[in-house]
Amino acid sequence: MPASPHHAAPLLKKNAELTARLKVYEHSIDQLREQLTDLGALQAAYNQLQSEHSRTLERKVLLEEEVRFLKAQLYGRSSNESATADFSAIRLLPGSTPLASCRRASSRRSRAAFSDTSGYTPRESVLRVPPGRR
Repeated sequence: MPASPHHAAPLLKKNAELTARLKVYEHSIDQLREQLTDLGALQAAYNQLQSEHSRTLERKVLLEEEVRFLKAQLYGRSSNESATADFSAIRLLPGSTPLASCRRASSRRSRAAFSDTSGYTPRESVLRVPPGRR
């Protein structure tokens, strides 16, 4: 039995309303997807900035320590007594250049002590003025 036009009008009106709501919801979902994509990009940028910040903070701490050490060297250890301990600790670290230099110099002194020429110094050279310039 065919539906009467009297009953079809409210159904068509309800169908049009539901179709409009569906379009609004689909548009809202598309906007949310775009925001989610933007949020993912922001999260990646935030993570990158966090890692850069931690590297920068570590570098800042190292530079501050270096400045303290150089100030102690420049202005003397009495102004900063902890610099002496820091410097000594750095010099005595295994593999440090000052430790290697000290060991090398020490071994050379001990080898030179056994040499026959140990203690001799070079003769002073006499500077002579050329004959025409007196």
